[in-house]
Amino acid sequence: MKATYRYFSTPDGSFLDEHGRILHYSVDRFINDICYGDCCFICGARSGSKRFSNEHIIPKWILRRYGLFNRHITLPSLSGFTYGRYVIPCCEECNGLLGRVIEDPVSRAIAGGFSAVIEHINNYGPWLFFLWQSLIYLKTHLKDRSLLIHRDHRKGTHTIGEMYEWRRLYHIHCIARSIYTNAQISPSVLGSFVVLPAKFAKHLDRFDYVDLYQAWSTMIRVEDMCFISVLNDCGAALSFHKDRLSKWGRGPLSPLQYREIFVRMSYVNMKLKNRPTFKYKVRSGDPYQLEAVHERTAVLSNGTEEEFGQVLFACTNEILTDIQNENIEEIKELVKRGRYTFLLDERGIFIDNSMDPMNSP
Repeated sequence: MKATYRYFSTPDGSFLDEHGRILHYSVDRFINDICYGDCCFICGARSGSKRFSNEHIIPKWILRRYGLFNRHITLPSLSGFTYGRYVIPCCEECNGLLGRVIEDPVSRAIAGGFSAVIEHINNYGPWLFFLWQSLIYLKTHLKDRSLLIHRDHRKGTHTIGEMYEWRRLYHIHCIARSIYTNAQISPSVLGSFVVLPAKFAKHLDRFDYVDLYQAWSTMIRVEDMCFISVLNDCGAALSFHKDRLSKWGRGPLSPLQYREIFVRMSYVNMKLKNRPTFKYKVRSGDPYQLEAVHERTAVLSNGTEEEFGQVLFACTNEILTDIQNENIEEIKELVKRGRYTFLLDERGIFIDNSMDPMNSP
């Protein structure tokens, strides 16, 4: 017997299912309730209407596994904030749902090592890890609505989120909460996703996270694997760099190398002219559907070496600063100008021992 679906529209343009749950947010309601309000970012329940336990932005299993609860995360304001207090509003019910459907299976796959992750992707596709990265990216930037640009109040009390155009997060929100809405997601919606082998050394953190708000992209390294997702390009960056990735991905990659790959994929999305169009279909009798329309070939606007170099420098400066090398200031300047790569030598051959603290004795 075919399932039946009944939906009810609200004055703001959102849709509820027959149980009264918010199936589809209008852009205005998303901005008012999720970005500016204190509602659960998954189901939309208002504070006080349900039991809240809040959601850790970096999953608790990672914080436990690597002893990060009292460690500091580097924020855009370059101020410290402990991972243990890095949370956003979430009801207990949705917190449990996220754990069962996303965090637990991701944790199990990663515990099996790089080969187990590849086996999962080969068997089931990349969606689990893509949803995981979409979720972390969304939580990270929703948190910015309450974090001050300057910890010193004498410099002002503006928040990081005040610089955001919140509707940029709308599509990511629809993807991240699809486990709650049971949306049917078309394969065309998948962004550029890749998992690469990474170098690991005991003297360095076993966890690394970077994202670029302006590129809708995120990078997570856990142990000896690095996950990179460009969340809303429908695979444009992956297609654009497909041949290059065959050289870059021979790895294992050092932190400077996988961060450069992350920046190169992100930069494609920053320059993508023929952007995809996303459609959210709510029709009585049919399940809620997420689809995308995009061109076969990516068309990029003109960029400059220096523009790319500034993004690369922003994502690598922290590592470069720790390198003991008499030429490091010159190298930094070349990176800023977009005239330096950590991936290939002058002959175009992959550098398997890139200058990096990870490679030091």
